[in-house]
Amino acid sequence: MSSRTALIGAVVSSLFALGACVSIPVDGPVTKARSDVGARQSATRFVPAGPVAGATKVDVVRGYMEAMLAYPVAWTTAQEFLTPSAQQRWDPDAATLVYSGFTVESEPASNTYWVRVDRVSRLDSLGRFAAVSGSERIELSLVNIDGEWRIDSPPQGALLSQDFYLSHVQPFEVTFFNEAGTRFVAEPVHAVTGEKLATSLIKILARGPRPQDDPWQRTFLTSSLTRAGVVPLVGGVAHVTVDSRAGSGSQEDQDKASAQIISTLLRVPGITGVVISDADGVKVDTTDPNQSPELWEKFEVGNNRSWTHAIAGDRIWRIDSTAPRPAPGYLSKSAGGATNVSLSRNVSAATWKSRGVKADINGDNAVSIQGQRFLPPVVDAADAAWFIDRLNGDSRLRVVDARVTTIELEGIDRVRAFDLSADGSRVVFVDQSGRVFIAQVIREAERVVRLGKITRLGNVDGKVSHAQWLTNSTILYIRGDTPRQLREARIDGSSSVSSWSALGRWMPDVKVKRLAISPSSDPVVTILDSQQRVWVWESGTWLLVSINKAHGLS
Repeated sequence: MSSRTALIGAVVSSLFALGACVSIPVDGPVTKARSDVGARQSATRFVPAGPVAGATKVDVVRGYMEAMLAYPVAWTTAQEFLTPSAQQRWDPDAATLVYSGFTVESEPASNTYWVRVDRVSRLDSLGRFAAVSGSERIELSLVNIDGEWRIDSPPQGALLSQDFYLSHVQPFEVTFFNEAGTRFVAEPVHAVTGEKLATSLIKILARGPRPQDDPWQRTFLTSSLTRAGVVPLVGGVAHVTVDSRAGSGSQEDQDKASAQIISTLLRVPGITGVVISDADGVKVDTTDPNQSPELWEKFEVGNNRSWTHAIAGDRIWRIDSTAPRPAPGYLSKSAGGATNVSLSRNVSAATWKSRGVKADINGDNAVSIQGQRFLPPVVDAADAAWFIDRLNGDSRLRVVDARVTTIELEGIDRVRAFDLSADGSRVVFVDQSGRVFIAQVIREAERVVRLGKITRLGNVDGKVSHAQWLTNSTILYIRGDTPRQLREARIDGSSSVSSWSALGRWMPDVKVKRLAISPSSDPVVTILDSQQRVWVWESGTWLLVSINKAHGLS
């Protein structure tokens, strides 16, 4: 069990223990609470009937719609409603349209039927979520084969009811690589739970992002390397078969593909180990104590930034419990009057009234930039330092690595807060109006060159004052109208959330000046209040940190 999973479990346990002491919010949308079915076998079974002899055209259409709701997932019955040529053309994994209801329409004496669906959401071929609305009219042409009606023009992808989606589909994270192939990046996806989940996730990895659409990430697992078929789960261990001889990549690329498989599957509830085999036998076995985990762990972001930090007494303090410790580095004994600081194991970024400095942790290779009204800086997974300040009233973003790169912030009012995901692939912004935006980070040779499309999060309402990453696919945020409630949102806009904020969302009765979460596998969640006190979430409750007159929490 990961430390993050243990943290979530502790929070839920504390919720039951302290249930009478915690008030329950009554505002906000209904959300789908994530369960932990994962890859475990479900007791639910639905085996739809195939076409019956002499079925009418409308019966065939309705039967086809029902057949796509088979659980565990199976497309064989749905294919029986199609012509032989349509069976060959139809790709149910191409996309998924989720609907709340449908009607079948036709014209007299016509072999063309329409299914009008009330759309709720859509998943692309990688299972990435997008909210949609309105109705869509889907055309189906039927032909008569040997006296039986069959559909000859099915739309690519699957059509699933909202009831099916809420019951059987959950969010997961699959592991791709950054554009340089040096570090894992996570991609939020949605997939059907149950014993075929591992198979679905491997298919997603093999399809991978398209370079023209997603230049910030790539996959090393190709369709030629993977073998078609179900990935069996035996005693919690997923057994994946690959075709190393058919794979066109080098051994290094194949090792990276194996690392992707392991990282993705070990995130799934119910999967405790992964065995990867080819024609020559077992290549990797994560359950073998004699096998080094370096193959799949060396690409993890790791705990490069495992703590939050605060400045007190002109010194920088590392915070991961109620007892702070002096932080390492050249600013440890004297912060030199710095107002904010961000540290990784290797790099520091600090701001003063009119300048920002990025340097090695020992103070070497310092790069200074001039500015005014700096926000707290952020050091990302690649040890680049991010600075935002105000230039003539507008927000200016500069990223400092081996050079200083100014990044345009199109479509955002003046920024009041920002943060980088643990893997460095995305940035979240809160603007002066309290709106939340997400953008992908585009790098070339590990250097930030620009941001992808800056998109407003539609599942975050109200005026937001703080936002920080909890995982690579979820953020925690605070709204101005409910300043004690710590809320959670998925960055893909879906309403599914984990259980982390079930109790942790109710913060101490204080005025929060800043929220800070360490971007690591075991996140340290801290807040700085208006009395310059620091609080940390520990052992199922909020505790005061033994530090006085703190500022610059990051």
